[in-house]
Amino acid sequence: MRVGAAALNQHLFDWAVSEGWHLPAEPIMMLMTYGGTTSNVCHGGGINHPPVSDFVTEVEYVDADGEVRDDWSTFCGGKGI
Repeated sequence: MRVGAAALNQHLFDWAVSEGWHLPAEPIMMLMTYGGTTSNVCHGGGINHPPVSDFVTEVEYVDADGEVRDDWSTFCGGKGI
């Protein structure tokens, strides 16, 4: 699935429930954006849940120079910075 960085965790949660499924790690802070939750390596509701970023397989973003990038290792703190 493709999720925009500005989508709130609540948006993804509501959509997932309407489709009959959920992520293994669902953040409890519903008003955070998905981009913020992912880039800060936030875990789901409960310390034993893995970071949300563990379920991301691809990231595409526009850098400060206006270039479209897909280098996941430079995007997420737990994945390379």
